[in-house]
Amino acid sequence: LVQINQNYFDVFFSRLEDFPEIHKLFPRADIKFIPDSGHWPHAEKPKEFSQTVIDFLDECLEDHEEQQLDDN
Repeated sequence: LVQINQNYFDVFFSRLEDFPEIHKLFPRADIKFIPDSGHWPHAEKPKEFSQTVIDFLDECLEDHEEQQLDDN
């Protein structure tokens, strides 16, 4: 299942072979795997899930800061 919103998409569950199609729609998409987790990685592996989200947000912040510098 892939949930698509105007500004983001969430892959709740996807097969690796689906990634090329996802990448066509979202060229900057990336897949993160959390080993030994299933459909609810946030509940099954909370530390690993949280670190993955933090890493993602850090990347977004870095991209935003770089864009701000480029705009000035």
